Amino acid sequence: MRALVALLACTTPSRPFVASAARAQDSEPLIQRLSALTERKGYRNAALRDWICNAFEWSTSDCETQMTFQAPYDERDGSVHVFDSVRIPGKPLRIVLIVHDKHSGYGFWTDPDGTLRGCLRSQLADPQYGEWQGAKTSCEDATLKSSFANEMNYWRIQQTALEKAPDRKD
Repeated sequence: MRALVALLACTTPSRPFVASAARAQDSEPLIQRLSALTERKGYRNAALRDWICNAFEWSTSDCETQMTFQAPYDERDGSVHVFDSVRIPGKPLRIVLIVHDKHSGYGFWTDPDGTLRGCLRSQLADPQYGEWQGAKTSCEDATLKSSFANEMNYWRIQQTALEKAPDRKD
């Protein structure tokens, strides 16, 4: 019996065990993990612009009372990816993902489980001041669906970098 216990203690976990451990880690939706990381490590009080609230058809009071935590990443190719965890008193958590290049981009509003609630297209309105504008668009558009899938993949990969970032102190 001791030999069996010693053998079991020295063996590596079987594939089913490793696979089930990986599934347990993935049981919390990616969006929720990223939101928690953003709230610990991202910028605080980074309120969304009014035009974003308007495009998603949020109420004025929701836009005025929001507390937004933000994790922005500027890429070498000139693209910008932003994860926003938006807290509004008395409302469920809202997540806004923004991706744009130097001229245009997309925005996606999801629930904590990753359900897509709204989409917008944006464009640089005033290059001199870096002012953007945007409007609601159908999430059923093939280009938007593909862009949302790409953005989710981006954040799946970016999660490691966000985990390594120091916690914010402000």
